[in-house]
Amino acid sequence: MHHQTLLAAACTLALAACATGSDATGAGGAGSADFKPTGAVTGFVSNASFDATHVQGPKVNASLRGDGTWGGTIGEPSIPLFHTYQSGTLAGTADFTLTITKTGDTLIVTGQHTGRILRFEVSPSSLRVRTPSRSLDFNGDGNGVYSGPKTVTFTGEAVALPPTVPFALALCASFI
Repeated sequence: MHHQTLLAAACTLALAACATGSDATGAGGAGSADFKPTGAVTGFVSNASFDATHVQGPKVNASLRGDGTWGGTIGEPSIPLFHTYQSGTLAGTADFTLTITKTGDTLIVTGQHTGRILRFEVSPSSLRVRTPSRSLDFNGDGNGVYSGPKTVTFTGEAVALPPTVPFALALCASFI
């Protein structure tokens, strides 16, 4: 009898998560009805779209949760996010951290993914990507299109290079 109650509770929880587009981490799923992207990073290893409270793509599914933390997953292998953002730093686990700074028209995102260093420097005229497996330089046209080994395109809010968690997560997910 106890096992039937537990099974019924687990099924109810799973159905509720499907109905709300949430996963166990509290992040909205790809079919989340309230997700209306306001920006995107496309064209390299992966793509990612974002709005003020969500980031979604093949390598990222993250949301700002009611308690002010970011939950979800990023990368391959998928790293769980249970992070807080304070004073320009997104931190919570040793497997993924980011620091976001903007000076003038240049946005710098540095951090670690699975203990490996990440660094992105973005301005309207250039994009520099440094990951353990990539050292890439792109020339920007000032309108969100960056030419290099492949073309990378920023659309919507991403063109303004906002120093925000959603944009930084989308940028990281597009290259890791």
